[in-house]
This record gives sequence, structure tokens and C-alpha cells, in this order.
Amino acid sequence: SLSLPFHIMSLLPASAFLVLLFTLKPQALPHSHAPSPVRLNDPRLRRPLLVAFSAMLSVTVSQIIVGFFALDRLHLGPAEAAQAAGIALTTVGVALILAQMLLRQLEWPPLKMIRVGATVSALGFACGSLATTAPWLWACYFVAAAGMGFVFPAFSALAANAMHASEQGATAGSIGAAQGMGAVIGPLAGTLVYAVDPRLPFLAVAALLLLVGSWPMPRDQRA
Repeated sequence: SLSLPFHIMSLLPASAFLVLLFTLKPQALPHSHAPSPVRLNDPRLRRPLLVAFSAMLSVTVSQIIVGFFALDRLHLGPAEAAQAAGIALTTVGVALILAQMLLRQLEWPPLKMIRVGATVSALGFACGSLATTAPWLWACYFVAAAGMGFVFPAFSALAANAMHASEQGATAGSIGAAQGMGAVIGPLAGTLVYAVDPRLPFLAVAALLLLVGSWPMPRDQRA
């Protein structure tokens, strides 16, 4: 049934809420800090906001075009294209889990995670533009997602490390807003660019991530 996945997805948040409600115990904060406002143009947030926006935009573009790409470039039928898209997105989840497990062992600083992750992800997306078979596309999505597994926790950590304790709430909201903006613009930009050439969204995302990864580190944090 085509509607069954939607019914299952509607149950997942409710189930998660119940689990947290009965298992997560409230804890008193050791120190209380009066919240401080944070400007979106704060120089300390410039890099984390741009990385958060770029990462979410890249993810949403890749998600929105994968089915169309399977139809138009891989020349699959509707059912086969839907299956290929589903497997591609499944490999994304597997890659994210493995990347998180690897990060626990590496213990890299956030800036290094962004540089390496964005570069690896850009490579995956660039190769994805050349895919002519479903397994090729799946492998590219796996590589791209593995890189994103480095980037997503990195920009959150980078933002948190750059701000004072009293600014953490506003900082988290700013990062969430940047991700939301990427999620809004990504599908629109992806479909518009896809209409020009099916390979172009992958190449555009790869170029964006390369720019993010090549952003010079601050002088005092260079290895």
C-alpha cells in the first residue's frame, strides 16, 4: 500500500514521545544562566550558519531529485525507480550510522570534521552525477552521506563552542533556522536546476560543499 509508509511515519513521533515521557528523567541544572540574545549576523556564528544551511540544502536537493534521476538518467520504470530511490535513501541512513560510530573513535575537532566531511560528500555527489546504474547511484549516495555524517554534528559543536553558556539557547535556534532555510530552498532550487540538466543538481551541490570545505581555518586553529 502506498499509504502504509505515511501511517507508519505518523506513529513514530508519537511512539518516541511516549518513550521519552516515561524514560527521560528531569535533572536540575548545576548552574543557571540568564539567556542572552544572539544576532544572526554575529561573526562567531558566520561559519556554523553557512555550514548548517549548505548541509541541509545539499541533503534536501539529493532527496528530492533521486527518484527523477532514476527515471530520466537510469531509464528505470516507475516501480523500479521508486525502489532504487528507496534503496539509495536507505544507504544514506546506514552511512550516517557508520560515520557517527567512526567519529567516536577519531575525536576530531569540528573544523576538521567539516573540511573532511564536506570534501568526501562533494566527491560522492560529483560521482553521482555520472551514475548510469542503480548500484553506482547507491554507492555515491553512501559516500555522500558518510561525509554528511561528519558535517552535521560538527557545525552544531562549532556553534556551541563559539558562544557563551547564556547564549546557547539562542544559538541552537539560529542553527535550526539556518537548517530550515536550507530545507525550504533546497527542493525549489533542486527541481529548477534539474529541469536544465539532471546532472546539474549533483554538480552544484558538490561545488557548494567544496567551497564550504575549503573555507580557510582561523589562524589560531590551523594544524
